[in-house]
Amino acid sequence: MNFKYHVKIYRIIRLISCYLLLYDLLSQYLLSLMSYYKGGIFHL
Repeated sequence: MNFKYHVKIYRIIRLISCYLLLYDLLSQYLLSLMSYYKGGIFHL
């Protein structure tokens, strides 16, 4: 059984899931910022 191969796949999957989580948080943050700007709370 090739153990190192499974560890490599696991690390890649974990890295991808971490990036997806970060992307999801960032997109939610950007959407909330845009809704704030459209709501006219920030008048620059």
